[in-house]
Amino acid sequence: MDMRDLARVIDTVGLPFINGIMKADDNKQMPASYIAYHAITNNSIYADGEIVYFEAEIALSLITKDRDRDTERTVETALSGAGIDYDGPDYEFDPKQDMHTTTWYFQISDD
Repeated sequence: MDMRDLARVIDTVGLPFINGIMKADDNKQMPASYIAYHAITNNSIYADGEIVYFEAEIALSLITKDRDRDTERTVETALSGAGIDYDGPDYEFDPKQDMHTTTWYFQISDD
């Protein structure tokens, strides 16, 4: 599984998602709920200009205005359905932003 495959798995949850860090844009309204994910570590082996091995540790976060346990279960079902074993989730509430964050950690590779 590579990052494109992971994006297809996340897409099944039915929420907007971003890869990396979303920058605040005064012209855009942030969705009330969305998923953000990024590679904490990324190990790739190249040969002749091609990736011959890929492995990454991923942090996937569900960000919601109100804690949404149904969507948390949907994320976990999508990950499990794709054969992804995850750690977590970890929960965090940001009172300044008034947002809840649920984060799962897992590894993907092209095995």
